Amino acid sequence: MSNSNKCWICEENLNETIDLLDWRSNENKKFEYYVCKNCGNIQIKEIPENLSDYYSDNYYSLQENYINDKQFSKIKKFLLKHRELYFFKIKKDILGFLVNVIKPNKFNQRENLAIKFLFDNMNKGIVLDVGSGNNWLWQYFHKLGWTNIIGIDPFIDNDISINGKKVIYKSTFDEFIKNNNCNNIQAIMFNHSLEHIANPIETIKLAHSILPSNGKCFIGLPINNGLAKKIWGYTSISFDVPIHLWIPSLYSLFFLKEKSNFYVKEFYSDYNIDIFLMSYVINKNILFSNNGSFTKKQKFFCKKLANLSSNLILSDFISLILEKK
Repeated sequence: MSNSNKCWICEENLNETIDLLDWRSNENKKFEYYVCKNCGNIQIKEIPENLSDYYSDNYYSLQENYINDKQFSKIKKFLLKHRELYFFKIKKDILGFLVNVIKPNKFNQRENLAIKFLFDNMNKGIVLDVGSGNNWLWQYFHKLGWTNIIGIDPFIDNDISINGKKVIYKSTFDEFIKNNNCNNIQAIMFNHSLEHIANPIETIKLAHSILPSNGKCFIGLPINNGLAKKIWGYTSISFDVPIHLWIPSLYSLFFLKEKSNFYVKEFYSDYNIDIFLMSYVINKNILFSNNGSFTKKQKFFCKKLANLSSNLILSDFISLILEKK
C-alpha cells in the first residue's frame, strides 16, 4: 500500500499531486505528494528507499541523549519524583514546588499533553510509546522508578536499557507486537510518530487489537490546514518532507477514527509557539543558523499567532485521546 495511488485514509483514487520542498536540506530537493480531494489527506507518492538517511543526526528525537545508569539514592529519587509531579502539573505538590525552586527542572514545556497522558495511565499497566526516539526523559523516569513506560523506534542505533531493564527497543510497531508479550499494555502513544508511518489505518487497528476494553491511545500529529499553513503555505513546519509521509486534514482524522473503531475521548488544538517560530525560520532561510535567538517582537508576534490558532481550533498540531469501545 505504501506507494499506492489510493488514499491511505479514505481509499479514494488519487490523481492530483503537488511538489513539496525538503526544507531540512540545502539541496532544494522536492518530493511529489498526492492530494486527496475526498478527505483532504496529503501523502507521499513514492517513499524513498533510503528514507532513514533523511533523519539527520540532529533530528530532535534521535539525538544521542543517553543518561548514565548510576542509581539515584532513595532520598534523591524521592525528592525528584515530587519535583516532576509538581513541574509537569500532575498534582499540586508543596514539596515539589520547593525542590523546583532550589533545583529547577530545565525541561522547556510544562504543559505537555503526552506526559500528562503517561501519568494518567502508567499506574494501570504499560504505556507503549511508538516512535519514541532515544527519549532521555523516559530513561530518566525509569531511574526514578516509573518503569511502566516503554519506547520503540526503528531508527535508533540500539536498544536502550536502564538498571538492566530495556526502556527503548529498536523495533517497528508490528515487529514489537509479534516478538513480545503485550498483555499488560494499557495505553499506546503516537506522539508525532504516526505521520512517519505509511499504513496509518492498519497501525491504529493494530493498536486497537492489543488494548484492553477502555484502553487509551494518544495521537499527536501535524495537520495540513492550520494557521501556519494558511500564512506560509507548504513551507510551514507541518510539511517536513519526506519523513512526514502523510499530513492529514482534520476531516481525514474522522475517517481514521471510524475505521479503527475507537471513539474520541478528548481533542486538543495544541498551543505551540514553536510552530510559528520554526515556520518563520524556514521561510527566512535561516534554519538552525540563529541558535534560537529570536527578537522580542518576533516572539511576541508568534505567541499571539499560537494563542489565536489554539483558540480558533486552527493549530497546525493537534492531539487526540482515543478510547477503545
